[in-house]
Amino acid sequence: MLPAEEDRLNIWLTRRSAGLRLLEKFALKLERLINLLVGDSRFNPLYYTGPLAAFLLLVVILTGLYLTLFFQFSFEAAYESVAKIEGQFIARVVRAIHRYASDAAVIVSLLHAFRLFFMGRFRGPRWLAWVSGVVMMVVLWLAGVTGYWLIWDQAAHLITLSFTNLLRQYTPFGASFAAGLLTAANTDRSWVVIALLLLAHILLAALLGLFFWFHIIRLNRPKFLPDRHWLIGLGAALLLVSIAAPAGLLPPANLSQLPGLVRLDPLFLFFLPATLNPSAGWLWGGLAVVVLAAGALPWLSFRRRQRPPRVAIDPARCTGCTHCALDCPYKAITMTLHANGSGPRQVAQVHPNLCVSCGLCVGSCDVNAISLGDDLSTEILGQALQTRLAQRRAVSGKFKVVFTCERHAVQGAYPYLSREAAGPMENGLEVIVIPLPCVAAAHPNLLGRAFEGGAEEVVVAGCPPDDCGQREGNLWMEERVTRKRPPRLKRAFEKAPISTMWLPPDAFPQAVLAAATSPAVGAGDQKEGAIFQGLTWRNLAPALVLLGLTLILPVWLNHTPFRPYPALANQAIVQVILPDPAEPFDFLIGRPPAEWVGWPTRLTLKVDGRVFWEKAYDPAEFFSGRSSPVFEELPLAPGEHYLRLSFEGGTIESLILTVRKVTLAPGQILVLGLPDTVNAPDEKLAPPPSKEAVLRSPGRR
Repeated sequence: MLPAEEDRLNIWLTRRSAGLRLLEKFALKLERLINLLVGDSRFNPLYYTGPLAAFLLLVVILTGLYLTLFFQFSFEAAYESVAKIEGQFIARVVRAIHRYASDAAVIVSLLHAFRLFFMGRFRGPRWLAWVSGVVMMVVLWLAGVTGYWLIWDQAAHLITLSFTNLLRQYTPFGASFAAGLLTAANTDRSWVVIALLLLAHILLAALLGLFFWFHIIRLNRPKFLPDRHWLIGLGAALLLVSIAAPAGLLPPANLSQLPGLVRLDPLFLFFLPATLNPSAGWLWGGLAVVVLAAGALPWLSFRRRQRPPRVAIDPARCTGCTHCALDCPYKAITMTLHANGSGPRQVAQVHPNLCVSCGLCVGSCDVNAISLGDDLSTEILGQALQTRLAQRRAVSGKFKVVFTCERHAVQGAYPYLSREAAGPMENGLEVIVIPLPCVAAAHPNLLGRAFEGGAEEVVVAGCPPDDCGQREGNLWMEERVTRKRPPRLKRAFEKAPISTMWLPPDAFPQAVLAAATSPAVGAGDQKEGAIFQGLTWRNLAPALVLLGLTLILPVWLNHTPFRPYPALANQAIVQVILPDPAEPFDFLIGRPPAEWVGWPTRLTLKVDGRVFWEKAYDPAEFFSGRSSPVFEELPLAPGEHYLRLSFEGGTIESLILTVRKVTLAPGQILVLGLPDTVNAPDEKLAPPPSKEAVLRSPGRR
């Protein structure tokens, strides 16, 4: 064969990087195990991750709307409303479905993204679907976190502490947020916090729907939901799991006590163990890098990539049959009116920015009006095929032709390509493999030309149902060969030995052997060829059982034990919170330096008469009103203590903010610097020392 013709047939083998092909090879080993368990590749749940994820998100939204009807506002009321939900059977089951469907949506969406990644379905015009998918994962995570936050249990307390640490590390609002939250918890304004959280939760769900629209906007015939058997099976599995394992409820949040041992959902709350430490900001930075890198993948490459060929249409040849526009999975071809000498007529129009170079339109054109770059058209394929068959006839007697896609060509079919089909098969037939971007890029007439060129058999080997790398190529090719969809296989070859095999890419040898040992039958009569033939509930049972067992993972994850602050199990915590440390000196803010010389500017916490913690301020910065907020968490041994928070260090008497005599229990949180109402009622305010005057309190003007 001439080198140019060889290149034209094998050009599709290098569309994906070696790394992606290797990753797919390992993924196919896992899929092979699942195919063995379910007994048929048509019932592998991994092939339906996209529609399954959409169905799970729909379940989450519908159950969330139901739960919102029972929700009440304020910290205590929010927790009590969830407790009441747990006390009613139907509401409890709906809440469990909401919880487990959310976790399952994360798992299935990640599997969906992983499969698209190793297939290379994220570059070029597919960038919008990929980037919107990344954004959807972030939005789904945020929606899940706000959902856990709304319950106002101990997990919500940990989320609050983590968010406070985030604000402390990256913004100047940490102290103000903590002060506002503590004040709301001890007044009648906590409903505002819950209302804002619920609003954020609902808006995030709406945002999820918006980006889902972006996710599918470039698809022709987007599949919103899986087939009925998957809907029924997954729905039943969710219901049974939710009845058997309710979501449960942690103890209520207590802002004056460190949470003890809790159960966390690591799919949504994975960040808590690292972010409860205010100095562990590496996690947020790392997550930001991962998300940005994932979003930038369509434009990242470790090698120089050639621009994929785009579809070109010859309007002079186009007859306006609409086959290409109907077959295109990505809206890259539409029909438009074209003026010529005899008046306007309908012709196909290409939208290059939407073309993914799948080649399905090439196989749909009866008049050879469509080409994919300079290397793929029905005419070019026919010439290259005839040349290769002529060369094969010169060296061997009998052979068969296998049309296959790029995925098969770089996996199971690669040995047949690399060795030039050396050696006969069991029945004496040698194999000639014709790789294409998708099997549907081959016009049915090419199958007839293979017989005219001397082939004993023709095999069309493509991906399993709903696993086509080009979405619908296997379905269109099956219907063309069985004469159910134009362009149809010529009637002269209707009973020719043509086999259609829809198998995983690493199972290509099965297609070769099955075709070689099977009698010559029509494509529509072969059991393996019919994509949806033989679907019964008995066949589906193993797949549905596997899907149900998969839902046990969210149940198990929701019971992951976590003990926060293990080093502080036998310690109490003193929180020093001053949103505006200079507030007691507001009568000096902006005054000339001569007026604030000698005033104390060292914030000091004394415990039992000894300095326990202190922070010094530069007077010029302090009295200019630019002092940074204070938020310090200080571990202290439990027991009875005498605490004094004051400004020290000036020539003028100390300014005392708080003096307390308290008895602290292990895990107790004591707040200093805010009004007394934020602490427990049994804490006693000790009388101030007689030798020092309280010049001004934080609330006095």
